[in-house]
Amino acid sequence: MMKKKVITVSPGDSIVSVLRLFSKNNISGAPVMDGKRVAGIITDSDIIANLDMHTPKVHFASSPDFLLILAGLKSRKGMDEIEREMRVMKRFLVEDFMVGKVFTLDPNDTMTNAAKIMNRRGINRIPVVDKKGRLVGIVARQDIIRALTKC
Repeated sequence: MMKKKVITVSPGDSIVSVLRLFSKNNISGAPVMDGKRVAGIITDSDIIANLDMHTPKVHFASSPDFLLILAGLKSRKGMDEIEREMRVMKRFLVEDFMVGKVFTLDPNDTMTNAAKIMNRRGINRIPVVDKKGRLVGIVARQDIIRALTKC
């Protein structure tokens, strides 16, 4: 049930490029790779949560640029103003938004185990790594649902 072709991002990628990648590939998250090591995971939910001024996870919320972006996203500004703010947003990187603690699966794990982990941890995807820690696939909730419908 795992997808072997995994779309990944790097800690230094811009948030805007990641959002474009998500949109182009119709995905909502991706593993963050530091070389061959899974360094974290980033999802559209992580990005949106960190764009909320009330989210305490935002360690750079005092940045004037970040506050400028938030003001634009939370108001009805003109297209020119939003475009200017998006240019500022390009400076924010995956490493500013990613979750560093990643739960992984072994290629031999069961669908039931994957579902239990997702349910218990409130996550929607789990990278699959081999014994050497190399990324070999990913399992998303949708993959489990698809597998169940084939039974």
